[in-house]
Amino acid sequence: NDTGALDSIFAPKTTMISFDDGRLTLDSTDSDGKLVVDKINEVLKESFVSQKISTIDESDWQEALAQNGIYADYSVPVGVKPMMDFLGCEGPDQPLFDSFDRMVIVIGDGTKTSIPVYFRNSETGEHRSVITTFSKDNLLEFLSTYSTKPMLNLAYSFELNLDKKVEGEGQNHQKVILDPYILLPLDSMEMNSIKADYINVSENAEKILSVMGYNKNTVRRFTRTDTILFVDSKSTLTVGKNYIEYETSASQDGIRIGNDGNIATAAAGSASLIDKIISCFEVNGNTKLYISTPLTDEKKEEYILYFDYLYDAVPVSLNDHGCTVTVRDGCITHMKIFIRSFSEAEKLEESYALDVLEKVYGKVNRDIEINELIPGYEKQGDTYRKIWNATVDGDKIAVY
Repeated sequence: NDTGALDSIFAPKTTMISFDDGRLTLDSTDSDGKLVVDKINEVLKESFVSQKISTIDESDWQEALAQNGIYADYSVPVGVKPMMDFLGCEGPDQPLFDSFDRMVIVIGDGTKTSIPVYFRNSETGEHRSVITTFSKDNLLEFLSTYSTKPMLNLAYSFELNLDKKVEGEGQNHQKVILDPYILLPLDSMEMNSIKADYINVSENAEKILSVMGYNKNTVRRFTRTDTILFVDSKSTLTVGKNYIEYETSASQDGIRIGNDGNIATAAAGSASLIDKIISCFEVNGNTKLYISTPLTDEKKEEYILYFDYLYDAVPVSLNDHGCTVTVRDGCITHMKIFIRSFSEAEKLEESYALDVLEKVYGKVNRDIEINELIPGYEKQGDTYRKIWNATVDGDKIAVY
C-alpha cells in the first residue's frame, strides 16, 4: 500500500507541464505524476554536474515559466548536495549552488537543441540557469504522451499583472496584489468535504510490532483504556486509539535506518518505515503523507522530520503534524504517527479563485498583499471542508 511518504522525499509537491494550448498539473503521488518526477530527476542529475551555470535575474525566470516545459514546486527548500546523495549522482563535493525550492525545465523553440534548467531560491530571491546535455528528443517524446490530456486554464499572477500595484484616484486603485508566482485557476474549482474513516489501530498491534522489529514473545504488554503499551529493555511502543508512538532513551538503541548522518538517509529511512507502518491498515488510496521539512542540512547530530496528510493532493489541516520523527546518529529515537484515512463526504458549490481575492479583502478591510493562496481541508464539525487559505503578512486567512 503506497502511502506516499517515501515518494515525497526530494520530490516536488506540485508538477506542471506547459504546452502551447494549456497547462496540465499532476499529483506527484499518482502514477502519471511519478513518471514526471522520474523524468525531472533524470534531468536534474545532469544539471547538478553541469559546469555551464549562470546567475540570472527575475525577468529571465518569469520568461522561463511562460515557455513550454516542466515546472516543479518543492514547497520547501531542497539542498543540492543532499539531493545528489539521494539520487546517487556523481558530482563535485561542493555544488555550484546550495539550494532551491522551484525549478523549470525549458523546452525552448525549435532552433535550440540544448535543455536549460532554471532554479529559484524563494528565500534569497536568487535564480540560476544551468545548460544540460539532456536529449531534447527524449524530453519531447516523453511530453507528447501527456499532450492529449485535458488542459487547465492556469496563469501565474505576474502573467495577469496582479502582482503590481496600480495607483488611481481615490478608491480607484488595486487593493489586493499577489505574490508573482501564485498559480491561479481561471476556471471554477470543484469544492467538496471529506470525512475521517474509522480505523481501529489497536487491532493491528501485532502487525505493528513486527514492522517495528519487536519480538512479540519477549516484549512486555500493558493494557490501559484505549491504549496498549509495549515495553522492552530498550524502548517503549504506545498503540493508542488513533496513533502509535515509539520512543527510546538512547540513540544507539533506536531503530537503525542508516550508517551516516546525512539528511537524505534520515528522510528516506524514516519515510520507508512510515510507509510500512501505515500499510498495516486499510487506508483510502487518495490519502497520502508528504514531508514538510526543508531538506537542506547535510550533517546534523539530530533531525526532526515532519510529515503531513494530503487528500487528493490537497493538504488536510489537523491539530498536529500527521507524523513526527526524530533521527539521531542514523537511528530513529522517537516517532509519533496519527493513523488517518479520508474519503469524500459530499460535493459542494464550485469556487473561483479570483472571487476569493475580494473575500480576503473584505475580511481584512485594507490594502493587502497575498503571499500564498492554496486550497486546503479544514475541520468543520464531523467533516473537513475544502476551502481557500490565503496568507497575508504571515497570517492564514480561511475563505469559504
